[in-house]
Amino acid sequence: MPALPPSRDGSHMDPVKRPRIPTAWYRPSLVWTATFLTYAPLLVAVPATMSRLALAHAQWWPLRLLVMVPCTVVAAYGFQLMGFVGHEGMHLSLTKNKLVSACIGLFYASSVVSYFEMGFAAQHWTHHRFTNMQSDPDIEPVTHLDTWWKRLLLARLTFNVHYAATTIRLAAGGDWPFKYRIPFKKRTIQRLAMANLVFGLTWIGGYITIFVIDRTTALVCVALPMTTTLLISGCQTFLDHAGVGDEPYRNAWSRTSLGMTLVYFGANYHLEHHLYPGVPCYRLWRVHALLRDQGVLDAERAAVQASFWGAYAALAKPYRLGRYDADFDPFLPAT
Repeated sequence: MPALPPSRDGSHMDPVKRPRIPTAWYRPSLVWTATFLTYAPLLVAVPATMSRLALAHAQWWPLRLLVMVPCTVVAAYGFQLMGFVGHEGMHLSLTKNKLVSACIGLFYASSVVSYFEMGFAAQHWTHHRFTNMQSDPDIEPVTHLDTWWKRLLLARLTFNVHYAATTIRLAAGGDWPFKYRIPFKKRTIQRLAMANLVFGLTWIGGYITIFVIDRTTALVCVALPMTTTLLISGCQTFLDHAGVGDEPYRNAWSRTSLGMTLVYFGANYHLEHHLYPGVPCYRLWRVHALLRDQGVLDAERAAVQASFWGAYAALAKPYRLGRYDADFDPFLPAT
């Protein structure tokens, strides 16, 4: 894979001319990581518990629905955020130890039944390298989903089948299937894929235990939010990348509403994530502020969406391969 050309001082030139950011922004914060790892499961547990209590104690059915419907949706975003812990973990952004970061991420993401983070990560690093370009592996699997309702209902199922197949292939010792490789040796990758499978079975075992103890709790607190998550997360790739092009600053959406920040813990600043994929999600708002204050976002006509619900309009926008593959490698720090 071509590297960026070296500059006179031996560093790499950045063809996108990204502004330099403080080196400290790349370093994981123990406090913020601990907050993230606590916040994500609480975003599931608190609204799910409120939904269960409403079902048990509210005598008036409209009142039950008034509490349970929004609580189920929030808990669904919580399960999706558990998946995003996996995203951060496989970006090696949770801890200084890359292997520990990956393992934490795999464990959290495995809480979402049918989702395999290792398969996603294998594809995702190449997606970062060739965002919306000819070699972007995220686009081809869903090109047949050409309406918003097909994307809503079928995108997550389609992606999860691909992720499961990749995870099983890697666990069996298969070769790396994409152009860009994560920075682990083949044996380590195999073990991580095997761990992903074990973690998934562990979570399923936990859910079965809840079902045996209390079927209603399993339905209200796990099954309903999880099913909703599969719908919400099916929108994700389109919220992130549909309706934009294949050029940096215009190949991903920065969704800046407070509501998005609360349910994504900062990962909603997806444009900034693609420009600086080594920066943990909880610092991306700082990157956004820096780019905004320096006038970069306006100058580049960046894709910024300030409305929470307005972001979902991307579910019906075009999502197709771009014209070319560029030499820009976003995983190299801005210089």
